[in-house]
Amino acid sequence: MDDKIKLIYERMQDYLRQVEKIERLCNEDAHISLIRETYTVLKNEIKNEANFWDKVTNYEKANTFLKAFYIPAIMEGSAFGLEARVNGSKEEIQRSMFELEYKLTKYKDHKEWIEYK
Repeated sequence: MDDKIKLIYERMQDYLRQVEKIERLCNEDAHISLIRETYTVLKNEIKNEANFWDKVTNYEKANTFLKAFYIPAIMEGSAFGLEARVNGSKEEIQRSMFELEYKLTKYKDHKEWIEYK
């Protein structure tokens, strides 16, 4: 597989690991400030990524893999999976993480994203 696709897989793997980390922090009753801080970083990263793809003028020239799996997952994750405010409750952030994980793995299974080396 070409290097660009490998980078996309690695980026998605990083996002999914961050989601899992936040879910774990919520389940372990970590301090809310740590949960919020970690959530804010992830939220900003995904929002920035979605804004980038929204503004790319030659989106149609993106390869099929990006158009079929990655870009829709990022756009939907940004729009629907990050609804909790950055100062929201642990429960709100946890619900957002469940939704974000669903959106990020809607077009390609979680296992497929993670197992790629």
